[in-house]
Amino acid sequence: MSTAVKQPYAKGLRRTEEILSTTRQMLIDEGAEALTMRRIAAKLDMSLSNLQHYFSTKEDLINALVDAQYESYVEGLNERVRNDQTPEEQLCAFAQYISDDYQTDEGSILIWELWAFTGRNAYVADAVNKAHESERRIVRKIISQISPDASKSQLEAKATVITSMFEGVGLFVAPGRPQAKSRKAVTEQLKTAAIAIARA
Repeated sequence: MSTAVKQPYAKGLRRTEEILSTTRQMLIDEGAEALTMRRIAAKLDMSLSNLQHYFSTKEDLINALVDAQYESYVEGLNERVRNDQTPEEQLCAFAQYISDDYQTDEGSILIWELWAFTGRNAYVADAVNKAHESERRIVRKIISQISPDASKSQLEAKATVITSMFEGVGLFVAPGRPQAKSRKAVTEQLKTAAIAIARA
């Protein structure tokens, strides 16, 4: 009895993951403008109605993809920024993770394609805001250990500046960008600047 219940659930979960994976790759390869439910269904060799059994609308599918990407990002970040590191090491690990993430298709292409939905999709816009707040919260905690006497407003200001630098570096070091060949040097400068701001 229990096996009969688990099998359909596992199959549905696998199918959901296949749909998300295919949608992710289509966004990377073809961009947000080319993405339609019919094209996704065709890519998966399934009917539109079958796809809609899993995700009723494209908006629902994009929302689920955003959630999955955020979970993956946080998981990767937690692997890099560890409790056994000093605060300075944590800040450097965060900067390195961002720089490395921008070398992947997900970090350098997919994220920009998902950003394209923020103007019309309140869920995606809210998810992006929450992701940025999550980053600032982590950075604030690190800074509070480096500068324990900093006020709440100082911590917030420093965290915002450092997080902005972390996010902005992708505009220059992602593949094909102006300073891509200098990524290592730029990343090291980013770490130095972040620590200096945290200590100021």
